[in-house]
Amino acid sequence: MFATIGVLSFFVMIVFLVMAIVSWKKKTGRAKKRLFYAVVFFALYLVMLTINNSIYPAKASVKHTDTNQQVKKQSKQSDAKIKQEEEAKKKAEEAAAKKKAEEKAKQVQAAADAKATQRAELQALGDWDIKSNSDDFSNRYAKIDQYLAQGDGQSAYDEATMASKRADDLNTNTMSNQDMNNVPRDIPSNVRDTLSDVDPHLAQGYMLEKQGFDALADGVQNNDISKISTAKDNFSLANDEFNQAKALIDKANAMLK
Repeated sequence: MFATIGVLSFFVMIVFLVMAIVSWKKKTGRAKKRLFYAVVFFALYLVMLTINNSIYPAKASVKHTDTNQQVKKQSKQSDAKIKQEEEAKKKAEEAAAKKKAEEKAKQVQAAADAKATQRAELQALGDWDIKSNSDDFSNRYAKIDQYLAQGDGQSAYDEATMASKRADDLNTNTMSNQDMNNVPRDIPSNVRDTLSDVDPHLAQGYMLEKQGFDALADGVQNNDISKISTAKDNFSLANDEFNQAKALIDKANAMLK
């Protein structure tokens, strides 16, 4: 509005100035009055121009300030979005690393469990297949010795015969089981090589047990004390074979640790 009034004042000033010049040339006596109006409108033009410049720059400044605030706001929003994306990426990386660590821990635990299972199976192989059979023969020999002390030769002979048959069956089964089907699966080759020497010692031990019980049965039947002494020697040698077999199993077990 002030700019419009200023522009109109300027044009009116021009008109009065022209009219003042014309009046001065024609000597009508109105030149001074019209010149005065021209000065007034020029002054009005200057006032309007000053007011207009004092108002609109302020509006421009406000607009500029609003623009700066908007830019700052957008910048903050952009920074917040970038920070949020970085945090999300960091969380995703941490979750992936945690999952990888958990999977690795599971693999390590699974390998440890597998080894523990293998060790347990090997321990059972030593404790049951060897120790139980060795104890069984010792118990049978103790029974035979008890029968002899009681003067019951027939029972001693029968027990020796049954013990001999059991030793023969174990020997046959061991010799036909050289593929080590009773050995835990997925064990290292060096452990399997060590265990491959177990069955020959067992077979030899069972054969010595059989020979010992055969000699014992023959000694009881024929009342030959020397046969009984031979039987004891065989039992001692058989125990040595069993102990060697057990030592090999313990060695293989130690390789798995």
